[in-house]
Amino acid sequence: MSSLHLTKTERRQVEAAEAVLKPWGLTYTLERTHHLVMKVVGPKGGNYRMLLACTPKDPDAAVAIARNKTRKLVHEINSRAGY
Repeated sequence: MSSLHLTKTERRQVEAAEAVLKPWGLTYTLERTHHLVMKVVGPKGGNYRMLLACTPKDPDAAVAIARNKTRKLVHEINSRAGY
């Protein structure tokens, strides 16, 4: 399987999302469609998809949006799992 070729902003987005997911022990895989898609596996086997869209005009905002989307996803996963 070939590796994904990520731009600098996409790498920063993945790092920001990983920093939010890691303390909860959640795993993820990356998939390239038109944009970058992060598939997160929940603690009880649930699968969640999150789109990491990036705009080249404001890379810092793209990273902040990815971090906030990941926090919302972690909150949803935890509320469904009963935490």
